[in-house]
Amino acid sequence: MKTLNAKTEFVEHSDVEQLQARIKELESAERTLINLGYSYKSGEQWKPPVVKAPNFSLIDRLNKRIEDLDFERKKAFKAGSDYFNKFKKAENQCNELTQKIMELESDKHINEIKAQGIEEVINLISADERFGFEGFAAIGKDTVTLELKQQARKLRTNHD
Repeated sequence: MKTLNAKTEFVEHSDVEQLQARIKELESAERTLINLGYSYKSGEQWKPPVVKAPNFSLIDRLNKRIEDLDFERKKAFKAGSDYFNKFKKAENQCNELTQKIMELESDKHINEIKAQGIEEVINLISADERFGFEGFAAIGKDTVTLELKQQARKLRTNHD
């Protein structure tokens, strides 16, 4: 199809579409340059904005920062592992010492602890009048106390 242009010439319809598409491209380029701060002062080229030069080393700085953070992460992980290993070693040493102490404890010490426990029970019975002797009702409080004292004495004298 042919149409009449401004100079009254006939041009192809597809040529008009191509020209319209090219005009849109140029307008888009113009808007882009204006948004970037460029200015047109006649002449052949647009003038760039006068601003601080872009920092192209930003990526390099970010890569360096990532390397530094990775190094710190590895260092912290190693320190945590070292701390955990030291803790486990100390825990093992503590367990070994506890085992040795348990082996060194004589029956005398154990009997002394038992006797002290019995005496504490006697003191609690003596101090608390409400302490129940339902199972020992026929025997009485004094008899139970006396028997507990004898048991404590017997534990102490077993290994002397």
